[in-house]
Amino acid sequence: EAQVVRLTEELRCARAAVQASEEADAELKERQHVKCIKNPLISVDLDAEDHGWQKFGLPHQLAEVGLKILSVGRLCAQKNQQEAIAAFVEFQKIEPDSVLLFVGEGQDHQFLQNLCKSHAIESKVFFLSFTTRVFQLMKMCDVFLFTSKYEGSPNALVEAMSAGLICIATDIRSGPS
Repeated sequence: EAQVVRLTEELRCARAAVQASEEADAELKERQHVKCIKNPLISVDLDAEDHGWQKFGLPHQLAEVGLKILSVGRLCAQKNQQEAIAAFVEFQKIEPDSVLLFVGEGQDHQFLQNLCKSHAIESKVFFLSFTTRVFQLMKMCDVFLFTSKYEGSPNALVEAMSAGLICIATDIRSGPS
């Protein structure tokens, strides 16, 4: 950590440093020309804590279904969850035991629920509010679906990759391709 501080002092153009511990955070905060960016890959033992589906307000029967597909992000036009729903409708034709889980809040919540009802898949799609236990939820799922129309740094995708999920992402110019 001290080496990171020294390096950022040498590189006057450095305005940020990624830190991975509270000690580094405290030391870097003392430097006025350096801001801390928390490491997006939290080092937690993903197997250490099994909360079970019910801890997320979901039926325990989800443990016994086919593929569990997860999408995490604000429920809004940018994140393009309606594309995820359209793909899931088609996927249900070949994998009817699969489920789709959305984690997030946003202005499109009701629109997306209505879209699920119009396709008669509302019993296969679950909407969860924000949770601080997203890593545990990721560990309980099989696939991560990332359907953004545009993105800066796709943190949720990076987190899903670090959780070992199979990741499917839309091909966008300003993000994954």
